[in-house]
Amino acid sequence: VLGSGKTAFMSDLFACDYPLEIAAVEAGGYLVNPGREGFPVRGVTYAACSLYCDWLTLVDGSRMSFKLPSEIEWEYAASTGDGRTWPWGDSQPDGSLLNCSDASETIAARAPEISDGFSETSPAGSFPGNPWGLMDMAGNVWEWCSDLQGGGSLTPQGAPDTIGCLRGGSWLSSPGDCRCAARLLLDAGLGYPFAGFRVAATMDRQ
Repeated sequence: VLGSGKTAFMSDLFACDYPLEIAAVEAGGYLVNPGREGFPVRGVTYAACSLYCDWLTLVDGSRMSFKLPSEIEWEYAASTGDGRTWPWGDSQPDGSLLNCSDASETIAARAPEISDGFSETSPAGSFPGNPWGLMDMAGNVWEWCSDLQGGGSLTPQGAPDTIGCLRGGSWLSSPGDCRCAARLLLDAGLGYPFAGFRVAATMDRQ
C-alpha cells in the first residue's frame, strides 16, 4: 500500500495527486475515507469507470448489465427527454438547485451571486432530483460517458490520443456549464478532482 491508502493498481486507475474518497487497506479491499461517506468518487480514469461497471455486472447477481451511459443516453436522462435547459427545467439556477462554482467555492467563484454552501463536492442527493428522480445531473462532478475519440484504449493508463466526453458540470463549473446540453472533452487516461461517473443499467442478460 502506498501513501494515503493508494496501491500501485489504484494509482493507475485514479491518475491524480489529491486525496480520494476511498483507500486500500492492508488486509485487502477498500474502505471509504472517514468523512467522505456519500460523496461522489472522483479522480477516476475512464478505464477505471469501465472496469467498475464490468465488475458490478459480474457480482450483481441479477439480469442487469452495467455500463457508462452514452452521451445521448445521459442527456435524455438529464432532460427527461423534453429538451429542458437544466434538469429542473428552464428557470435560472440558484444555490438550492445544484452545486456549482459560486460564492461558496473559493478557487474560481464563477457565479458569486449565488451560494450552495459547498466549497467543493457535496454528498450525493444534496439537491432535488429531476422529474425522473435522478440526482446531481447538474453540478457536483462531471460524469464520464462511454463515447471516446481517438485511440479508444481501455487500459488504466489510457492513450495520449484518447479523449473522453463528460457531461453535467461540476462544483468548479459555471452554471452554464451545468446545462443538460453542456459537454467537456478531456484526456481519458487522467483523473480530475471535478470528474466522476454515473452507472447505467440494462436488462439484457439471459
